[in-house]
Amino acid sequence: MGLILVLSGGPALPQGTQGAQPGEADALRKRVEEYYSLVQAGRYTQAEDYMTPESREPFRKIPKSPFLGFEIKTVNLDSDQKTAAVVVQVSAFMAGLSAQPVDMPYHSNWRLVDGIWYLVLPKEIPTSPMNVLSAQSSSPRPAQVEELKFKGHHYNFAKMDPGQKKIARFPFTNISNHAVTISEVITGTALLTVEDYKKEYKPGESGVLAIDFVPVDVERDYEQTIVFRTNPGNTLTYLLVSAYVTPKPNETSKGPGSNRPVATQSPQ
Repeated sequence: MGLILVLSGGPALPQGTQGAQPGEADALRKRVEEYYSLVQAGRYTQAEDYMTPESREPFRKIPKSPFLGFEIKTVNLDSDQKTAAVVVQVSAFMAGLSAQPVDMPYHSNWRLVDGIWYLVLPKEIPTSPMNVLSAQSSSPRPAQVEELKFKGHHYNFAKMDPGQKKIARFPFTNISNHAVTISEVITGTALLTVEDYKKEYKPGESGVLAIDFVPVDVERDYEQTIVFRTNPGNTLTYLLVSAYVTPKPNETSKGPGSNRPVATQSPQ
């Protein structure tokens, strides 16, 4: 996959935060969450603002692919309180390797500079089993043509209340000269439910993919990637939904790792 640099490291620590005061831990977790949210949304230029200057060039060389979601598993601050190791579990659809999403731990190092946490990447990507997997998943393959052409790939639910239901609609048209079948739609979360849809579309025929969203146990900014697969050709299309879920009264954020990137316009 290779979308985020994987650093060699020991086994993951127990879930939580170690070696830091609550305020420091929260600041780092928020920073990590914002970075992964930007990468998930494909906002790589903005994501570079979250890393040290010398880390930006290595980041640009890393193969990048969409992923379904992430969860911050551990944040471990060193004794100097100025460096930290973070483990984030990323759920990704590995094209050509698996028919289902795969959860993988990603290790990263962070440094506190002038009161702000920045991601630190090495000049060279170390060899590791995870990077071998990344290289396999991002190896060159023939360009895929989107035969069911979507009008837009991003839908913003805008502001929502917890438990409120809204529906994202993605209209599309078969622009090929043959019938195209929808073989699979993967949302990566139980919060998003795909409504019943017609499987096969003739040339020139149009349809709509409708996806229900009911936010439960999430709040503030939320974003999720959806994988849409068609045949013939085993073509993958990536769709994106986002929302701002109003926090419950007298409650603070549920904590990081619930996949809450910055919401943007919709649909585009």
